[in-house]
Amino acid sequence: MPKKTEFIVSKISGSELIARTLVKHGIDHFFNIPGMGIFPLVNAIHAHRDKIRYISALNESSLSLIAEGYARASRKPAFVNVYHSSGTALGMVAVTVAWADHSPLIMTSTTSSRQLNRRDQYAAVPRNITEMTNQYVKWNWEVPLAEKIPEAIERAISIATTPPMGPVHLAFPMDVYKEIVDEAVIDSRHGITRRFDMFMAQEEGIQAAAKLLMKSKKPLIAAGGEVGQYHATGEVAELAELLGAPIVSEGSKTYFI
Repeated sequence: MPKKTEFIVSKISGSELIARTLVKHGIDHFFNIPGMGIFPLVNAIHAHRDKIRYISALNESSLSLIAEGYARASRKPAFVNVYHSSGTALGMVAVTVAWADHSPLIMTSTTSSRQLNRRDQYAAVPRNITEMTNQYVKWNWEVPLAEKIPEAIERAISIATTPPMGPVHLAFPMDVYKEIVDEAVIDSRHGITRRFDMFMAQEEGIQAAAKLLMKSKKPLIAAGGEVGQYHATGEVAELAELLGAPIVSEGSKTYFI
C-alpha cells in the first residue's frame, strides 16, 4: 500500500503570535509590568529580545506615561500592556493625555480568561474592560480568538497612526496567550500597514489665509503641540520672521521674532 502523505502544520501560541506581529510591524519597544497570567506573553517577548526592548516601571501609571511620552516624541506607535481592571484604571491617565496630545498609544489589557468571564474572578470587571476607555480612544476591541491577534494589532497600528493620531485600546483574555492555533488558519490578508501621517490643506485655503495674514496689523502665532509632532517648527519660525509676529507656545512662553 502507498504511504500516506503527511502534512506538517506549524503550531503557534497566542503570545508568540503577538510578539511576531509586533516585530513584523517594526514595534521595537514593549512596555509592561509582569503579573498573574501575563508571563506567557513576557516569555514570548523575551524570546525576541534581539528585536524588541522590554521596559517596565513601578506602576501602570508611570509605565503608561513613559509609553505615551515615547509615542509622542518618536511619532511611532507605543505598545503598552497592563493588568486587568486595576492596571487599566491606573493607565487611563496616559490614555487621556494621548488623546489630548494625539499620540499613537496602543494600550492593551490582559483581562479575565474566557472560561471565567463574568464570574467575578480577581481584578475582573463587571462588563467588557474596553468600556473603561470608550471616551478617549479612536477604537477598541476585546480580541476573541488567538487567530485574530494579527488583525487586531495591525488595525490598532493603522488607526492609531492615521492623522489625527490618537490612542487605541485592545484587550487580550489571559487564556489567549496559551491558546495554540495552526498558522494555516490565520488570516493572511493583513500585510504591512500603510501609514498616512502627512497631509496638506487645499491650495485655495492656503492662499486665502496668506492674504489675511499679510493684511494683519498685529499678528500672533499660537503654536500647539502638533507643530512639533508634524515637524513644522522650521516653517512656523520662518512664517513668524516674515510677519514679524511673536509665537505663543504651550507652556505660556512667548518668543518674539
